[in-house]
This record gives sequence, C-alpha cells and structure tokens, in this order.
Amino acid sequence: MAKTIGQAAVKLEKQINGLKYTLFCLNVIAWILAAVLLSQTIYSRLDTEFQDFIDKLELWCYYWGLYVLMFVALIILVSCVFSCAAIYQEIAQLLQLSVAVQGLCFLLLLVGVSILEENSTVNSRIQPILRDILRQLIMNSRYETVSVRLNSIQETIGCCGADGATDYIHYRQPLPSECRDTVTGNPFFHGCVDEMTWLLQDKSSWIAGISITLSALHVGIGVLTLILIQALKKESSISFRS
Repeated sequence: MAKTIGQAAVKLEKQINGLKYTLFCLNVIAWILAAVLLSQTIYSRLDTEFQDFIDKLELWCYYWGLYVLMFVALIILVSCVFSCAAIYQEIAQLLQLSVAVQGLCFLLLLVGVSILEENSTVNSRIQPILRDILRQLIMNSRYETVSVRLNSIQETIGCCGADGATDYIHYRQPLPSECRDTVTGNPFFHGCVDEMTWLLQDKSSWIAGISITLSALHVGIGVLTLILIQALKKESSISFRS
C-alpha cells in the first residue's frame, strides 16, 4: 500500500513539474508578446505622419482601442512575473489570484481589439464618420484653410473626395489638382474613405493579431494553472495519507 502511494506521489510530482515548466514557458512567451504589443501601440500613437492624418480628419476615436491595449499590455507584463512567482512558490491562493488576473486580461484584450477593429476596418463604424467629415471638408473647400487641409490628405494618400471625384460634382466644387494622378492627369480612382480605412486597417492588423494570440495564451495559462492547483491539492492529500 505504502509502495503504491509512493509511486503515485512520484508520478504526480513529475506531472506537477511538467505543468510548472510549461506554465513558465507560456508566461515568458506572453511577457514577450505583451512587450511587443506595448511597443507597437506606443509607436502607432506617436507616429507623427500617421498622427497628422488622424488630426486632420479628427479621427481620435481610433486611439481608444490603442489606449485600452496599452493598459492591458502593462498589466500583462506585471501579471506574468506575478504568475511565475506564484507557480514557483506553489501557493494555492496566489495561483487562484493568478487565474483571476488571466481572465481579466483575456476580457480586456477582447474589449481592446473590438474597439480597435470597430474604428479601423472596412464596413466598421469608422467609414460613415470618415464620409461625413470628408463631405463637410468638400462642401467648405472654398475656404483656404479647409482646402489646404483636404488637399493635403488627398495628395498624400492618393485619393479623391469621400467616395470619388463625383463628390465634387455633387457639391458643385472645382476638382483640385491634388485630386489627380500626376502621371495620367485622371482623378484618383478610389475615394478617401476607402483609402484611409485601408491605411487604418493595415496599421492595426499586427496589433490585433498579437492581441488575439495573447488572449488565447491567457486562456491556456488560466486552464493549466487551475489544473496545477488541483494537482497540488492532490499531492497534499497523498502526503497526508502517507
């Protein structure tokens, strides 16, 4: 009987060590990804050329998702260190707290990605907002300050109007030279709504991908931590019986 219990204890200890090693590795990966996520979000926020477009079009709602993901990345950087300490010390209460933090990070990551995607992708809420802003600029393009602002956007991005050159015809405004291809002289085919949305989408795709990967990692870490808690309880009961 004692021999059987001893064999079970040895087997369980090996399983616990395997779980701990796996969790350490996953936490290190999560920490690295969180550091990359933080650097990407900060870079996107501080990119002066990109920020110029955002300011000219007053699309500050794009930054909401970035701020949430910056905040989550900071939490993850701290929580991964805390999780490793809890795993090393094998304290059930700390491990349970770690599981709760993993769940919180998972939810915040999903919220951050949802806000970011809702303000940066095709067919999202950002397109009607962009369309309204650009049409207002076209209607008021007779004013020099507005004209300079609009033409700067069109020339730099390579677009014309909100949905094309027909916007100028619709609002009875002259078609500016910045709205034309310098080689062919023809108006740019795509409107600024599509071009700007594609730019936002490209800018946020890597950030969204890293965030989704991190959220999946947190689910894995949380589940494995729960398994570790149960294994440690079982180890304690075996030690008590022996």
